[in-house]
Amino acid sequence: MKTMKVMAAFAVTLLMVAVFSPQVKAQTPSNEKTVTIKTSMHCDACKKTIETGLTKEAGVKSVTADSKTKMVTVTYDESQTNEENLVKSIKDMGYQAKVTENKKCDEAEKKNCGGCK
Repeated sequence: MKTMKVMAAFAVTLLMVAVFSPQVKAQTPSNEKTVTIKTSMHCDACKKTIETGLTKEAGVKSVTADSKTKMVTVTYDESQTNEENLVKSIKDMGYQAKVTENKKCDEAEKKNCGGCK
């Protein structure tokens, strides 16, 4: 009988954690920021070098590089790093790098920009 009560209490606790955990996480303040950086990479080897290098940087959550557009999108924790550090890291790898503005472009601009959404 005592074992059943313990198991029931454990099951209820597990259920509460499963139900309320996503809500608590959603309320947690986030220092995450996403930045897009224009680089001088030109091939998949460059892409891998930049992605691997930036992934090792403190505070970097995710890195996506596109060798065709030469753009790198980085999501990072602002409390641990900043745009300047990310650009410096890419430059230290031997590439040119510059933060781009996330702006809307018309079709003609998209052909030349590479960084427009």
